[in-house]
Amino acid sequence: MRINTLCIGKFAKEFVSLALIAGSMWAITPTTIVHAKSSSSETDSKSSEKSESKSSEKEEKQSEGDIEDKSTRSAADDEEDVDKSGASDEESDADKEEKSEDETTSSKETPSALTPEKLPEKLSGILSSVSKSSDWGVKVVIAETGETLFESKSDEGFIPASNRKLFTGALALDQLGPDYTFRTYLYHTGTVDANGTLNGNLVIIPSGDPTFSKTLYKASHPDWVFRDWADKVKAAGIKYIKGDLLVDCSGWDMNDMTPYGWPSRVINDSYAPQTSPLTINENLTNIVLTPGDSGQPASVSFIPSATGYPTVNKTESGKKGSPIAKRIVNSHIELRGGVSAKRTIWSFPIDRPTLYAAANFRHHLMENEVPIEGSVRLHTLAGVLPAANSTNTIAMVQSPPLIEIVDYMMKRSDNHMAEQLYVAISNAKLGRGSYGNSRRLEADLLTRAGVDVRNIHCYDGSGLSEANRVSPTDVCKLLTFMRGHRFAQQYYDSMAVSGREGTLRSRMGSISGRVHAKTGTINGVKTLSGYLTLSSDKTLSFSFLVNEIKGGSVSGVQDRLCTTLAMLVL
Repeated sequence: MRINTLCIGKFAKEFVSLALIAGSMWAITPTTIVHAKSSSSETDSKSSEKSESKSSEKEEKQSEGDIEDKSTRSAADDEEDVDKSGASDEESDADKEEKSEDETTSSKETPSALTPEKLPEKLSGILSSVSKSSDWGVKVVIAETGETLFESKSDEGFIPASNRKLFTGALALDQLGPDYTFRTYLYHTGTVDANGTLNGNLVIIPSGDPTFSKTLYKASHPDWVFRDWADKVKAAGIKYIKGDLLVDCSGWDMNDMTPYGWPSRVINDSYAPQTSPLTINENLTNIVLTPGDSGQPASVSFIPSATGYPTVNKTESGKKGSPIAKRIVNSHIELRGGVSAKRTIWSFPIDRPTLYAAANFRHHLMENEVPIEGSVRLHTLAGVLPAANSTNTIAMVQSPPLIEIVDYMMKRSDNHMAEQLYVAISNAKLGRGSYGNSRRLEADLLTRAGVDVRNIHCYDGSGLSEANRVSPTDVCKLLTFMRGHRFAQQYYDSMAVSGREGTLRSRMGSISGRVHAKTGTINGVKTLSGYLTLSSDKTLSFSFLVNEIKGGSVSGVQDRLCTTLAMLVL
């Protein structure tokens, strides 16, 4: 058998080598189910609603790859996730001021009925105030009929930012259904002798499950899955493993697991983690620096544990100044500068998260005194490994229902969940997870929605890609199609709600509960698309895509457009 080996720099004892071997899993029957109860995905947790706007401000203050916005934390916070939600797009402080001013103005106006005939003049007047400071694409249609009520540059392509998640959420529900659950298996090959020696390998079959963290689970540790698995291996009577720890990635195209078009300035930010078949802690690692003796390098540790992660430590304990961390993608992390008497923590995207997760599992096996003689490896070629069955399966993790994942992704604008969902859909439906395969499934959905897919250019699942282009017409066609979908209610309920939930919690309080929509914010872009319920119980589908922002009250104007539409009488 031919073995292809990819070296992992200085991953030392834990991150040995990455060999790509054959593997295939079929006819899986679980014997052990590990399913922790999910916690509420309400948006009251302020720590999980860091805005894309604020993230963009942070990006502009950073040099490429240098992270200087560190935080100092107490020992009690050792296991806490840092910026676990990704970049939710709650508005920036400037937008809050704009919005507040706009709502104050609108609150002084006496609401009056607005007819469809007067709507174009009213909306055009609002848009004229920002026409020179930003580029707006707008479309408003009646969701029940598809009739257009207003449009401006509606067929032009715009960067959608996190409005891209409207497409990802629709695709997930359409292809998998709201009750679908991801299942990740751990099993062994070979036999276990009377002394507890496994004469074979431990094998993980990943499903792309994005919930291997504390986000949707009541768990004490971000690596709770692998801690639990280590306990189950020991409980199965296995005391020593002669073989390797393998992750069977034969159901994934490992050469097509990277989104296209993400700007280089975001690659080190916690809201832009890598996509992978097996996940851990939203594919983020928290680096902890603790000062040692004066003049000596500070000690470096990782949460979740990652013994052997390649690190160049040039820090000096007791030296004045602030430490700086720099991630060299797919190579190492460099730490330098003075370290004071306080601990310092950074949150970084993990390089090769599947391997990192497997190495973390190996760490917990070793902690449980179950050593592995072999190495940690990924297998990508199908047809060699024995299949899992009812006698060799050690554990199975089943995710919360898909709708809980979609709901969290949409209301919190979680990029990690969006990217994982996008590629995992094609793994579940086609047996081969990749961006290209998921785009093909999406093209089928959009064709059924009446969208000309030749005009859609999207390269990720979250909307961080600056190469993405959609038109307001495309967005409204998708929204209108989903209002008639068999999972229309679940899709509608997953969105942020004006004045109540998610990234619209503090916006449009005057029409609280009437707007269900998705916000979006990246550099120079602010978007808002979704549904607005009229007093007649009819629904509007709308899309406001704003690019090339040079100034002006963008979020405030978006809110004013909605409050104006709310006065419409059909």
